[in-house]
Amino acid sequence: MPSNYNPVALYKRNFNLNKDWENMEVFIHFGAVNSAFYVWVNERFVGYSEGSKTPAEFNLTDFINKGNNEIVLKVIRWSDGTYLEDQDFWRLSGIERDVFLYAQPKLAVRDYFLKNYLNDDLTNSKINFEVDLKNYSKVIRPVICGSFSDLSICTTSPPSSGGAQIMIAGIYDNLINNNMKQREKIQAFVDAQRLSYADRDHYFGDPDEVEIPIDALLHPDYLRQRSNEKFEPGAIPTPGDPSEFVSASIDIPIWGLDNTQEASGTTHISIIDFEGNAVSMTATVESAFGSHRWSSGFLLNNEMTDFSRKVPDDGSKLANAVAPNRRPRSSMSPTMIFDKYNNLLMITGSPGGNSIPAYVSKTILGVFDWGLSAQQAVDLPNIVARGEKVKIESSRQGKKIKRQLKKEGYKVSDFGRNEVSGLHLITVL
Repeated sequence: MPSNYNPVALYKRNFNLNKDWENMEVFIHFGAVNSAFYVWVNERFVGYSEGSKTPAEFNLTDFINKGNNEIVLKVIRWSDGTYLEDQDFWRLSGIERDVFLYAQPKLAVRDYFLKNYLNDDLTNSKINFEVDLKNYSKVIRPVICGSFSDLSICTTSPPSSGGAQIMIAGIYDNLINNNMKQREKIQAFVDAQRLSYADRDHYFGDPDEVEIPIDALLHPDYLRQRSNEKFEPGAIPTPGDPSEFVSASIDIPIWGLDNTQEASGTTHISIIDFEGNAVSMTATVESAFGSHRWSSGFLLNNEMTDFSRKVPDDGSKLANAVAPNRRPRSSMSPTMIFDKYNNLLMITGSPGGNSIPAYVSKTILGVFDWGLSAQQAVDLPNIVARGEKVKIESSRQGKKIKRQLKKEGYKVSDFGRNEVSGLHLITVL
């Protein structure tokens, strides 16, 4: 490859978008470009490709306008994608094969595979037909926010369980007073979890498919009312009734008893850069290696396990039941905390399946009510109070909390040293 000679060509063309394509995904196909090129549409960078004799495609849907559009290519002659063989053709550069636009529906067959399997004596055959479906619809989900003291907790909307952070903090705020000792506040934290998990398990599902009274569940008056429904330590918590705080146009469905068994297979990262941009992101493929299936270099998830898969014996319906086109409920709860002036104070989140709401709320209360640093809040023993049992991480402090809660009548179980979460939080000084 010449180090001091590498010609560059620019191509520019205008095109009008077909009116029939306005609600479809629009792609551009390059049969071959020698040897590397950059693409811009309407002065926005789309992408880069190299490989002299291989086709390249780009999805232009997010870059094109109704009516007239402009596309620009910058083609570089020599690159590490230059075709090495030189037996029977001239070394020409530029666009060598057809370039065309095409459109597909939002849900389309992107690829398919036919695989033939013969038995050992070659008398029978089985054909496996695999279809790669791609749904290109991109949906931006709303963020939900709720108050805790003079702070604002902002987190993910259903089917994620970010709302549980607002419920736990709000109920806890109604259960405590200024004269409480730390052990009493821990008990209030346990009771707030039990009440919130009962509501989360009962009402949360896919909001595109089921009616979720999320505004009512997060309403300060409902959380105040719910805090008065604190259960006896040995009782099994049941969901509350937020109907008093629901708009007259919304009917709250009557669901059966949730039986979701959510696996632990998530990951989380929190980032704040020097310019103040912040990200709290929780992701999952479900359990280790997800579905154990690969596609285009990515490991596919196995979120079917996050549904409530067993149909209740009484035939009642569940908010998190399996159904076509439905998203399962998730415990993922990436969260940001703001002060009353909308200044960012903390970002937090954790992996951990069903225990995530408990992990994350521990950091919120630890930093903003118990006066702890971020590291001290993480170091506190994890306490998960979902259902009738309270699970506590085994540590010196955890054993002390365990003895105190047992004395109060709670059914306490020990996680040993496995309940270590994966909390990742950043506080802003």
